[in-house]
Amino acid sequence: MLSREKNGYLYPYSEQASTVLDIFRILLKKKQIRTVTEHLVSGIYEKNGMLTVLSKTENGTAKERFDRVIVCSGGKAAPKTGSDGNGLSLLSSLGHTVVPVVPALVQLKAKETFLKSISGVRAECRLTLLISGKKAGEESGEMQFTDYGISGIVTFQLSRLASYAVAAGKKTEAYIDLFPRMSGETFAQTMRAREKNGSDAMTAEEFFTGLLNKKVTQLFLKLSGIAPDTPLKKVTPEKKAQFYTYCKKFVITITGTNSFDQAQVSAGGVPFSEVNAQLASKKVPGLYLAGEILDIDGKCGGYNLHWAWASGYTAGKQAAETYK
Repeated sequence: MLSREKNGYLYPYSEQASTVLDIFRILLKKKQIRTVTEHLVSGIYEKNGMLTVLSKTENGTAKERFDRVIVCSGGKAAPKTGSDGNGLSLLSSLGHTVVPVVPALVQLKAKETFLKSISGVRAECRLTLLISGKKAGEESGEMQFTDYGISGIVTFQLSRLASYAVAAGKKTEAYIDLFPRMSGETFAQTMRAREKNGSDAMTAEEFFTGLLNKKVTQLFLKLSGIAPDTPLKKVTPEKKAQFYTYCKKFVITITGTNSFDQAQVSAGGVPFSEVNAQLASKKVPGLYLAGEILDIDGKCGGYNLHWAWASGYTAGKQAAETYK
């Protein structure tokens, strides 16, 4: 395949992603490897060292026997692509354990309906996840408020933990620090200096202008019980303190996640303890597992993609070598 470099990436000269797939198909044909599509696998069983695969087709059913079978049908994320959990059911029928599967790298839903007023606002923050009152994880970066909760990279990174916590019925909260580059004391000093230099003629809204996105400022004023047009000198210290608390520790209650349709990956699957280092099943001879079917999921940044092709390569190479 003729390729060219652009911005540190390699692209087919045709500028079409389909070219990569076409080349792959050509190589399969050259090596006389048969490709079968539109077969929904309905069962796998082992007998006398051979694996029989049952499937449903548009013409009825099919049954074929193999020396080696690699299951890499994904978890449950993006079911429209075919990863609907069917592979997990097949492995369960073969005696494998399946850790409950939940959405991961996904948006989080919150109880607070007032988030609708700041939907679409993006902000740099430090996001801390608390489960049953204890810190479970923390991420820094960009987050986005939505009408149902929160999104963005930092949210995705913590979504696995939140998914399992909510599923278990545990109290799950997110603490949002909208001034992550300042310690609590530095922030307090900055606000005191701001008040000292401010004009008594300023309204509360004018005083807080520039600290946050205007929509967020208006929400925090409302939650703090401060009317926007209240003269700054008439805002009580308690209400100012409440506003500042929201800036450094805005707490929302997590009630769930978006569905598998929106999830980039799923968490859960067959435990890694049930395969060896070459990804061969410890329960079924000749069976190999790769990709998201295993209980392995990573953070954003290409880790899940790398696991997909690295595990596929490992399982395929080992299956071929043991066949020899």
